[in-house]
Amino acid sequence: MRKFSLLFIILLFQISCYKHNNDLSFLNGEWSSDSLRSKKSDGWKEFLYFKNGKLLAHTTWWGKNYLINENQDIIKGQFQDKLGNIFKVKVIDSLNIKVIGKDYSANFIKESYQPENIISSLNEFKNSQIMREKLYGKYKIIGIKRRLKNTDFSENPFYKELLKSKEFDKIITIPAERIDFITIDNKRFSITTNDGIQHKFSYIINPQSIDLYNGDIIYPLKYQLSNNIFTLEIQDNIGICIDIIFKIKIYKH
Repeated sequence: MRKFSLLFIILLFQISCYKHNNDLSFLNGEWSSDSLRSKKSDGWKEFLYFKNGKLLAHTTWWGKNYLINENQDIIKGQFQDKLGNIFKVKVIDSLNIKVIGKDYSANFIKESYQPENIISSLNEFKNSQIMREKLYGKYKIIGIKRRLKNTDFSENPFYKELLKSKEFDKIITIPAERIDFITIDNKRFSITTNDGIQHKFSYIINPQSIDLYNGDIIYPLKYQLSNNIFTLEIQDNIGICIDIIFKIKIYKH
């Protein structure tokens, strides 16, 4: 009897796996990589978005390209990338899958909290990549402007003195008066100081801000690009905003 029960459980498991591999509706949603081994991927974490038997997008925030692959049909448990490389989706259970391709292997877990609008989530990656490419280039520092977050304090003697201070005129820990230019490419946000030393930081960009990574610390900076003028907004905790202003020196799309 015990042997029969064990065989019955195994049979149910096989039927369940067969059903999952042929009915891909359970894939719908966002999946994040739990482990990643790849010779080609340059990001440490990736995301998959599925809907109605289709891979809507394969993305990462930590690679040269935020949008790795998109709009691929899943046929017989497989999909392709833009170059025609084949990736096989192996179902482990309803919350875990493994994706295997040439020089690529990754386990993905279905996210507990799914985006309310999956298309909006994908558009964030797409729009961020578009903006990122627009910002590729070298920018020469040309000025600094200090202003109050709240203009009601403009006549306050304390804030008047703060506006004269250079203490907060810096990007991360680098004083603005030492900065010669910055460079943005598909790998790093680099700051070159007047002595020729280059400081390189990982970064993530979205249409509103740039997050610079210095070790375990994240520095969010608002930015604006208009008429070849690139402005980074530095905010402190006491009510002062510092705009560090750059002009495009070399631009490469």
